[in-house]
Amino acid sequence: MTVRPYEPGMREAWQRFVMASPTATMAHLIEWRDILLRACGARPYYLVALSNGGIEGVLPLSRVPSPIGKGRLVSMPYLTYGGICADNSTARDALLHAASGLASAFDTSVELRGGSGHLANSCPRLDKATLVLDISAEPAALWEGFRTEIRNRVRKARRAGLDTLVGGRECLADFFPVFCRRMRELGTPPHSYRFFDEILKALPDARIMLVRKNGTTLGGAVLCFFKDSVEVPWVACRSDALWACPYHLLYWEAIVYSWQRGVKQFDFGRSTLDSGTFVFKKRWGAKPIMLPWQYIGGNGHLVPNGRPAGHLLVARELWKRLPLSATCLIGPILRRYLAE
Repeated sequence: MTVRPYEPGMREAWQRFVMASPTATMAHLIEWRDILLRACGARPYYLVALSNGGIEGVLPLSRVPSPIGKGRLVSMPYLTYGGICADNSTARDALLHAASGLASAFDTSVELRGGSGHLANSCPRLDKATLVLDISAEPAALWEGFRTEIRNRVRKARRAGLDTLVGGRECLADFFPVFCRRMRELGTPPHSYRFFDEILKALPDARIMLVRKNGTTLGGAVLCFFKDSVEVPWVACRSDALWACPYHLLYWEAIVYSWQRGVKQFDFGRSTLDSGTFVFKKRWGAKPIMLPWQYIGGNGHLVPNGRPAGHLLVARELWKRLPLSATCLIGPILRRYLAE
């Protein structure tokens, strides 16, 4: 078993491996290598485990820059999933050893967002979970299985005159301002316009669903399709429109649209355990799945998990007080240095 850096000539073989692997996720698609480099400045250090000339494992790694210090290696930054995707434990261990070697070379750490199995003596971060809903049944059956509260709020949104629209890059100009405003309210720097534009260009199945009233956009969601699943990593609605339940209509129409495309699993995206968004998603009947992000340093040494430090929590509160124009201007620059 040998581990080599990814080369452009491996692109088709990498993609075939990912599409055939039962443990692969959207984050393992090779397109993310270029998306993150172009939009976020995250330099790729993708690794391939080879045996007898064939791929038996892959590890997509990107080095997130830092304004001070040496940055860090993450699989995968800005995404929910990543980590080692391997056919067997030999390939997995070889990739883990190679990743640790990179950490030593750069004097930094590696963050693995799943796919590697539990690392011995590790202290994984356990404050995040994704929530997944089985949507293999027809929409009518799904509808009847929802809580009365969910159904009533979807009906309320329709009575308020809300509708939805699905599109690609042409919808981004409507979605992005709402996204930026919502990120300021959460105390988080937003991704850049280019980040989403690169996703929509590189991933042909990616879509934006808008929720509107009389042609005015109240919110939207980015839908990323992979095999028989869909993930909704980024969603935002205007706070002054919450009375009309835009989130409820948005998620319901996204579920129906995804089912029509043959999707079986609807991934609501990650949330902090017991947060408001976590509780909201769980009310749809979605099952929580823990995201045990793990951290290693050089020579396989374990490093502390990446829970936000106190000073970062303070920064989030200060961010909420900034003018929206300022957060839209400097937010995408800061976001390049934040892997989440």
